[in-house]
Amino acid sequence: FIFITADSVSMISEAVCNGSANVCILELFKNKISKFDEFLLNLKELNLVQIYDNNAKLKQTKKFNLKEVLESINL
Repeated sequence: FIFITADSVSMISEAVCNGSANVCILELFKNKISKFDEFLLNLKELNLVQIYDNNAKLKQTKKFNLKEVLESINL
C-alpha cells in the first residue's frame, strides 16, 4: 500500500500508472471543495484509488494502463 495526500496530484497519477502498490488517499482537512476533488472521485469510481477511512478495511486497487490509452490515439 502507498499512502498519498489528496493535494499531491502528480504523485497520485504516478502511483495509479506504475508499480504494484495499492493506492490509498489521505484526505486533508478543508473548508471548501478543491479542484482535486473531482479528479479523486473519478479515480475512486474506477477503483484506481481508495480514500482512507479509519474504519474501512484496506483493499486492492487497479492500475491505469497509460500505454493502452496512448496507443489508441490517432494523430
